[in-house]
Amino acid sequence: YTLRKLDSVQESSSLGDVGEYVGKTGRILVAVGPGQTGKIRLQVGGNTVDVLATTDDAPIAIGDEAIVVELEGTKVRVAPYDAGAPRA
Repeated sequence: YTLRKLDSVQESSSLGDVGEYVGKTGRILVAVGPGQTGKIRLQVGGNTVDVLATTDDAPIAIGDEAIVVELEGTKVRVAPYDAGAPRA
C-alpha cells in the first residue's frame, strides 16, 4: 500500500492576529468584487487556510493572486497583486 500525506486545508471561522494576515498573498478560489464576497487561500502560521474575502477594487478572478490589505472580523479585504509592481 502507498500512503500519501494530504495537505490540511482549514476553513477559517475566527481569524487570529492582524499581522498574520495583512501583507500575505494568496490565490483567489471564489471570485471577489465590490459588493461580492469571495474566498482566498492563504498560508498562515504553517497552515493553509481558506478565508472569506472582499475588495474595494476591480473584480479579482478565480486563480488570480491577491494581497491582504486589511482584516475585517472573519473576512479579509484584498487587492489585486502583481509581483512585478513596485510597492508603496
